[in-house]
Amino acid sequence: MTSSPRRPAPAYAARIIAGPVAMSGGLLGVSAMMAPGPVVGLIPAIGLIGVGIGTSWAFIAQRVMSGAKPGEETIAAASVATVQQAGIALGAATAGLIANVSGLGDGLHTASLRRAAFWVPMLFVAAPLAAGTIGMRLNLITGRSDRAPSRAARND
Repeated sequence: MTSSPRRPAPAYAARIIAGPVAMSGGLLGVSAMMAPGPVVGLIPAIGLIGVGIGTSWAFIAQRVMSGAKPGEETIAAASVATVQQAGIALGAATAGLIANVSGLGDGLHTASLRRAAFWVPMLFVAAPLAAGTIGMRLNLITGRSDRAPSRAARND
């Protein structure tokens, strides 16, 4: 049984979803452990974030590039890095806003540090969960497009 090059193998499809879920779990752990400590308690949570990124990133990039129209593969490849950089910039700006709303703009006080240590990672939990949902949708679309003949193939 051979699979189409456009359809991810089930393990790859699962990793596109599992990676962001692991990242969300890691962010929840960081949020829970950052303020009360100890710092050593952050290691598993931060490791879980890294595992989530490592588990899914290559497969997500591969799906984006394999979905490009013929001749547009380099544009798709460049868009992956561009979207990543835009996400980093947006995330940094959002983290700064969250930290300021948490009270860091008023000075470095213990209470404001604790609030920021909790809310900055907590409010980023939704982003990887949304990415996992998008990954599920991507897997569904990919599976459907592989089963149905293309419009161009039907017109030949």
